[in-house]
Amino acid sequence: MIAMDEAREMSPGDERTEAIHKAIVLRNAFEIHELLCGKRGAPAT
Repeated sequence: MIAMDEAREMSPGDERTEAIHKAIVLRNAFEIHELLCGKRGAPAT
């Protein structure tokens, strides 16, 4: 979320577009990791 917030604060242009894209990729990777490995503190089923 921090990466996305920082990207949104950048001035419009190619660098901002790339930063937003990378932030989305990071968020998706995090969500996939949670799905595969389980959430922290969640009881094992």
